[in-house]
Order: sequence, then C-alpha cells, then structure tokens
Amino acid sequence: MSSQGERANWTDPTYRKYFIDLCMREANNGNRSGATLKPTAWNRISQELKTLTGKSITPKQLKNGWDYMKRQYLTWLKLTMTTGYGYNSTTRTFDWPPERWEEYLKKYPEAKQFRNKPLANAEELEALFSGAVATGAYNWSSGMEGIPEMGNLSSMLSETPINVEDNDCEVKTPDSYTNVDEPLPDDMQRCKKKQKKSKSDETREDINKLVDSIGAIDGTLIHACIPIDKQVPYRGRGRGECFQNVMALCDFDMIFRYVVVGWEGTAHDSRVLTETIRNSRNNFPIPPPDKYYLVDAAYSHTRGFMAPYRHVRYWLGDFRSGGRARGREEIFNHAHAKLRNVIERAFGVLKARFPILKRMAPYSFDTQRKIVVACMAIHNFLRKISVDDALFAQYENDEVELESGHGNQNHTANAINSSSMEYQNYMRQLRDEIANQLFQTSY
Repeated sequence: MSSQGERANWTDPTYRKYFIDLCMREANNGNRSGATLKPTAWNRISQELKTLTGKSITPKQLKNGWDYMKRQYLTWLKLTMTTGYGYNSTTRTFDWPPERWEEYLKKYPEAKQFRNKPLANAEELEALFSGAVATGAYNWSSGMEGIPEMGNLSSMLSETPINVEDNDCEVKTPDSYTNVDEPLPDDMQRCKKKQKKSKSDETREDINKLVDSIGAIDGTLIHACIPIDKQVPYRGRGRGECFQNVMALCDFDMIFRYVVVGWEGTAHDSRVLTETIRNSRNNFPIPPPDKYYLVDAAYSHTRGFMAPYRHVRYWLGDFRSGGRARGREEIFNHAHAKLRNVIERAFGVLKARFPILKRMAPYSFDTQRKIVVACMAIHNFLRKISVDDALFAQYENDEVELESGHGNQNHTANAINSSSMEYQNYMRQLRDEIANQLFQTSY
C-alpha cells in the first residue's frame, strides 16, 4: 500500500457509510483505545475499505476521517443542546430566525455547514461517539455563581460509592477586550514585597520593561473515579486511568485566581480555554489590552495569551540537559518557561499537599469536582496566611523538578483556533520585541 494513500472523500454517502459501519464494528468488538481505535483496528478498516471500494486509504487518513466526523458530531450536538429555538425532526434541520443564526455563527462558525442541511449519518455517529468524546457538559468555572448540582448527571454518577474494583479509578478572542479592574489585586503587591529577589524575578523585570504578564494558565490532570461504562472520554494520556482535565490561572505568588473543573481527561487544553471564553456565563477574566497571560505551546498565541516560539527548546529540562539558551528565540523561551513555571509549581504544591487529587476516592463526580475546588481554596488560604510553609518553600525555586502532570497538550489543537489574524500578528510583534530586548541584555 502506498504510504501516502489515495484521496479519501468523507462526504461521499456510500464511502462514508462503509467507513462508519466498519468503525462501529471495531468499537463494538472492544477495539477502542481512549477516544479513538486501536492501531490494529485501523489496519483492518484500511484493508476492508480497499476491498469494498478499490481505494487504498492509509490508517493515518482513516484517523483524520474519524476526527473530521467527530468534529461534525460535536458541532451538531452543541446545536441540538441550544435551547430557545426550534428543531424540525422531519427535516432534521433547525428552524432558527436569520438573526439568531448570525449571532450563533459568530461564536461557532463551524456550525455553518448545518444551517440548511442535517448531519449525515447522525444516528450512527451518535452511537459511535456518544459517551466516547469530551463534551465538557459537566464543567464548572469559578466565574459562575456557586457550584451547581449536576442535574441529570446524578443518574449517571450517583452518590452511591462506586466499586473501585470495577473502575480504572482554539481560542476565540472576543471582538473587544474588557478591562479587568485589578485582575490580580492587592495580593500581587503583597507578594512582590514578600518574595526574595530570585532569578525568576529578574527575568520578569526584563520582560516587564515592555508589557507586564499578569499570570499563567495551564491544565492538569486530576484522577477521577468514573463508572466503567462512562470511562472512555476520561481516559487521559492513554494510561488506562481516568482523569478530569482542570484548567487554572494563577498569579506569580502561586495563588489560583480562576479555575475550570469537570472537563473529561481527553479534552485538549486549548479547547478547554476556548470553550471557557466562548461561554459568557464563565466570566473569564480577559486581560486588558496591554496585558497578557503566559501559556505554553498547546495554546494559541493571540492577543492576551503569550505562547513561546515553536520548534526551538522551551521546557526547563531541555536547558538543564542541553546547556544555556542560544539565540534570541531560545533566550525568550527560557525566560518565558521560568515565569510560566509558576503554574506548574502551584500544581505541584497542590498535589503534594492533597494526595486525594492523585488517587480520587469513589465519590460522585459532582463531589469529585467540589473536592478539587475545595483543595484549591485551602491552598490559597494557606499561601496568604502562612509565612513558613514547607511545601511552598520547596516549590519556590523556579528550577524545581516537577512530575509530569499536564493536561491533554496535543499541539494539533491549535487548528481550532479562530482568533483573528490581527490579534495574532500583534502578539507575534510583541514577542519579537521582547525577544530582541532580552537578547540584547544577555550579550
């Protein structure tokens, strides 16, 4: 078989039906692997499609087809969950007024394909992907009012303790940025006075000569106990265990300022941020025009979110093993990594203090979400009142070795980025200016 394969047409009704039926057969035979299928399953599908159609399609192309149809299904599912407007069950289309469509498409342009036609093979795709993909249906953010009850989730994850033996226990940038009145208030001034002068502080001062960063954002995987028939979208990192993906924003004193809990472990970090910003109920603290959050390469580099340069060294471990930074892009990345490392150190303190986050007890998922929020609240309280805390002291060093605990950082997630080119160009220019200044002061 050619390593490149022939062109696959996923919109052709016959070809699409063959593909979906073969995927369903493999899934029903227990050949799922996380949110996709096992390699051996893709090889069988490739061979059988060639027999049925005469076309040679590689396993990689098949995975792309799977991802394409999964995106279609998720877009369709979001439409069906939108209340207040009609759904025509006969035509399987949406009877929305034009102004409602225009409003919706500004937030979700990918839904345009369903404005005048239904999702092809909707029932089969629901059977294939329902319960097997991350939807974020049960996420909660600290920008919402209170922690709501899980509603119909209570029937899926009841308060009755789960038998542990049966369990493996795109950034849409707003059109206008809203100023946040002191998004990191008095504690920022307090922590600047309290902290000792460190290399991280010196790096931050260099960067702040141009534009201040006001915090760091990242995702981390928190162990979760999920009923065995609901586990697929929670199986993060392919280890067989279940996780919820938790996104947090912290300031440079390791205090959590914003958190989103409840996303499935297979959800990409960038998607969690994208959906959080899109939903106005989350009240995400968008930075003022001249401020930004530090993010890693799993996120989009756009206005308000400063990512590192790609294709050059970034992680601190790379610089420890490979020597000092060389060239302006590596120098910038090293400074960026040392600053952004504060969110990883905050996660490190959190998990070291609360072992339950590494091995969750079999409570309902509603309770599991609340445990994460409660642990973060206690973390913040201790940080604000405790002068000599052993764990905080241990993680003060920006060079501390941290265990791998990132969320789902598939870098292809940036393909869903819908921020404007204007915002991206602005941040590229700003990053280049900072890199040039850091380079000049380094030599």
